[in-house]
Amino acid sequence: MNIDYSCLANGLQVVSIAFRDFESAVVAIMIRAGSRVDGAAHGTAHFLEHMAFKGTRHHASDEITQRIESLGATINAVTGKDYTLYYVEGLKEMLPEAVAILTEVVISPRLDPEDMDVERQIILQEILQAQDDAAVSALAGLAQRAYPDQSLGKSVLGTPETVARLSRADLMDFVIENYQPENMILIAAGGISHHDLVVLANRFLDPMQVSSRTRKAPKAAYSGGLFLQTRSELSQSIVACAFPTAWAGDRHRYAVQVLAEALGTGMSSPLFRSIRRDHGLAYEVGAWSEHGSDYGLFGMYAATSATHVEDALRLMGIELSKMAAADNDEAVHRGRNKCLVNLVRARETPFDAARMVGTAMLSFGTIVSPEDEINRIRSVTTRDVREAASTLIDMAKPTIAVVGQPEPIDYEEVMLTAIRSVLGSTSSDR
Repeated sequence: MNIDYSCLANGLQVVSIAFRDFESAVVAIMIRAGSRVDGAAHGTAHFLEHMAFKGTRHHASDEITQRIESLGATINAVTGKDYTLYYVEGLKEMLPEAVAILTEVVISPRLDPEDMDVERQIILQEILQAQDDAAVSALAGLAQRAYPDQSLGKSVLGTPETVARLSRADLMDFVIENYQPENMILIAAGGISHHDLVVLANRFLDPMQVSSRTRKAPKAAYSGGLFLQTRSELSQSIVACAFPTAWAGDRHRYAVQVLAEALGTGMSSPLFRSIRRDHGLAYEVGAWSEHGSDYGLFGMYAATSATHVEDALRLMGIELSKMAAADNDEAVHRGRNKCLVNLVRARETPFDAARMVGTAMLSFGTIVSPEDEINRIRSVTTRDVREAASTLIDMAKPTIAVVGQPEPIDYEEVMLTAIRSVLGSTSSDR
């Protein structure tokens, strides 16, 4: 794998990731504009992503699809909190056509009002589907309480009310203020040439005009708290707990990622052994971490019966505290290897490599290769993970979400009492 970088005169960055002897390729345009810059028009970034494939000023939706599929390629997009990603995957020969189509889709969407009305209904169904999923609702509630009154804490999809109000003018304003060259990266991975990619970038993207209107994401501000949602139709309750942690550019992120894998991934993980194997409280249990441009969350979750939510939450606190109280070489070794497996796959997959490198570029302006990530994960020690767990507990009060049949108890005190039972009374003072 070889990574090359260039920057056009208008500020647009061009990154190529060459995979030797690959016949396939992925090409993408990443924009530093996700749901965090939606503002009051919540759901705009996601709505715009849907509309990108409904036609441009020069080509109808069917024409775009036919041009892509005639190459044997696929076109798709993803909206996140920090960025939006448009991409085409196919044979390496499709690169010129893919760049041409992606450019048109991104900077010249037609945004026909009739198409918007149809897509509005599709997005509404997507929102309703997410709301029907108890686990999704719990994680959404967790984010809402962790980052209240901020776009960061709201669903990328928007709400039925906000999506119903979005107009063509809202989408056009979003494009003008965010889809700017200095906010974009053209990135390709696979059997491609950097020279060819730069030539295409100059041809299709260098003429982009820079707008004086720009929109920046507000700074993340963690709060923490409790989210309860009663769902009488559910036979189980979802309980999730999260703590603020390192952002994407913080070197401590790697220890947190290893901690999440060590604590909650696999049948030999402490959470699985304690909550499922030893106590039989849940079928599904785990841990995760996410790291954005200026925020991070570490979380744990379980799906259990309403009468066992308190016990599951208590065991989460105990197992996290055990990771902070003493070295656990076996768990860290396993967690580190879990992270490495994911990174090795990214190193061997053009799309994953492109997304990883592009996300780092947008988040903190530096090329971080899969190999860099692998080396940093390898360097994480048991002590690093122990300190990461301790920092999580000491940093701020937790955010807790319960969806299903929540009981009238002090869930935060349940977690803090569990922590004190392992670490002592002073370790959980706030």
